[in-house]
Amino acid sequence: MSEFEPGETFYLIKYGEVQIEKCIKSQNKSLDILGSGAFFGEMAILDNSQRSASCVARTDVACLEFNKENFKALVLGNPQIVMNLLKLFCKRIYDQNRQFKIVLIKDIYTRICDVFLMYDELAGGTSRRKDDDGNFKRKFFITANDIASWASIPLDQAKDCLVRLMDRGKIQIFEDYMIVSNIHDLRRIVDSYYMKLGSTTKQPT
Repeated sequence: MSEFEPGETFYLIKYGEVQIEKCIKSQNKSLDILGSGAFFGEMAILDNSQRSASCVARTDVACLEFNKENFKALVLGNPQIVMNLLKLFCKRIYDQNRQFKIVLIKDIYTRICDVFLMYDELAGGTSRRKDDDGNFKRKFFITANDIASWASIPLDQAKDCLVRLMDRGKIQIFEDYMIVSNIHDLRRIVDSYYMKLGSTTKQPT
């Protein structure tokens, strides 16, 4: 489905991955990657609006399709689905705002640092431990492809920045996961970017 087109159906993913994209400043930016059990397209049928984003299959995908009528029957017959949808909507609003914040960072190195921070905020780190210096490490089951997608940049560019982070001792890269040596170092990089941005945009008094 494409952004701005009329929407009369929504979908539940049975299997596969769907990438959610939005056009920002004439460029398509990745907002989310949805997997099995996730909904997409539901906002258009709830408020009779145009599609708010484009949805593209990243793999072979099978979906269940719902229209307005069977959606109403589904909701009225199962209050638990209503609660699940409400939780989904709240999470999606937060996630989209968080991802917009990432893709608006102009410095790519800082943008990738913020992707790691987002993963940490969304409980993406499955291992949290202190090293000998008392610094917190984070283990994320992500790849360079995942980083490139969240940062909305080409894969080669993402790999270059990840190598820079590795060379500076900020991360360790393995086949299917990465370890951040100290998540607070990445936060300082992102905070410094916003501090500089704020100082350059501050109006004279």
